Formats: sequence, C-alpha cells, structure tokens
Amino acid sequence: ASDGLNINGLYTPGEGGGIEGSVVLVHGGPHGPFDRWGYNRSVHFLSQIGYNVIQVNYRGSGGFGRKFEEAGYLEWSGKMIDDIVEGAAHIITEKDLLDDTCIYGGSYGGFAAASAVFRYPDFFRCAAGHVGVYDLENMFSTGDIPERKSGRDYLKRVLGSDKNKRFKDSPANNVDRIKAPMLLTHGKQDYRADVSHTRIMEKKLRAAGKDVEVTYVSREMHGFASIENERIRLEQLGRFFNEHL
Repeated sequence: ASDGLNINGLYTPGEGGGIEGSVVLVHGGPHGPFDRWGYNRSVHFLSQIGYNVIQVNYRGSGGFGRKFEEAGYLEWSGKMIDDIVEGAAHIITEKDLLDDTCIYGGSYGGFAAASAVFRYPDFFRCAAGHVGVYDLENMFSTGDIPERKSGRDYLKRVLGSDKNKRFKDSPANNVDRIKAPMLLTHGKQDYRADVSHTRIMEKKLRAAGKDVEVTYVSREMHGFASIENERIRLEQLGRFFNEHL
C-alpha cells in the first residue's frame, strides 16, 4: 500500500482471457473475514462469464493478525478503500489488463463499492452493491447489531464516536461525487443491514440525477436463500456488467 503496509490479494483470470474487463470483488465483514485460495462461487460466476476477478484483503481483514485487523478501525471509507483501489491498480498494471473495471460486493463489500466510486470517481466504470450499508449513522439505529451492548460497543470501536466523520464517510452523503452507474439489490427482511440503507442511497442518487438500478426482494434477508431469487439476481448482475464493461 502507499503507506508501506503489505497487502495480500488474489487474481483469477476470466474465461477466454478476461478480455471483457475486470471486476474487483470486495469481501464483507469487514473485520474478521478474508479472501483465501479455493472455490468461491462469486469468483466462479464472474470469471466464467468472462471477467477477471481481483480480490484484495484490505487492512481490517482477518487472517493476517490482530494488528492488521485493527488497522482498519475508523478506516471504512479511508485506507481500507485505498488498499482496494491500489491493489486493483497494481494487478491491472502487473497483468497488463484493460482499464475497464467495475467493483462489486455484499454487506461491507457494498459499502466499499459505493465508497470507492465517490472516493475514486474516475477509476471504475460501474459499481454494484448487494445487501449493503451506505449510511453509517443509520447503523446505530437499525439492524440487529445495535440491539446488544456488545454490538453498540463494536460500532463505536470500528466506526468511532465522531458523528461528523461518520457523515463524511457515508456514501449516501457523497452521491454528488459519484460518476459510475450503480446497481443496488437488497432483501426486504434483512436483519443485519436494514433495507433502509439501500432506500436512502437510492433516494439520494435519484435526487442527484445519477444512473442507478435498484431491486428489492420480499422474504429475503442478508443474502438470498431462494435459489430462484439468487439466479435472477445474478442474471441482473451479469447484464449490468455486460452493459457497462
């Protein structure tokens, strides 16, 4: 990374040489989970429809020690996003890939996708977020995390107590800086990342005249359980990338 921290990542070439472009796939969590070698259905789906897949274990990810994970605290829209974009840029240069790149993720990955396109508005051709969070203040009053004291303590620890910083770091409050078309999908019964996050983001994007496609699905939660609903979602996602890459 630009500040000297060593960042790990994975690169999967797309079927047919990945000539269609690349997708930066951001893992959720963000603190604890991490991308590792092995079968990943999202990587498989994206690579098999022709896209190179870039995964970055940004600071804050698990698997690399406590200091590395804690380095992501208060950096949800800061150095964690820098790591993702710098990692993607490194792979694009090293592998001599086309600059045509989109970003996609679920949960925190959705937040990161939206944050990346307001922080780096000229880097990505499009962005997609699934069951994402987009308003950090809203996390303190919705979903199941703030229902417990341990959850409230966690939010304060990783997001901080500075409401002004949380406002500035929220993608929903920076839609004017977004140039890339966005696709947002959410289950209406999401208990972890309340559907109100996507509703807020959609409302502000539309008010700012931005290009956004949104789908809400009944009886789905934080990740779709219905095979049919997931198939429809992936078809929509594939069409979205095909259109903008």
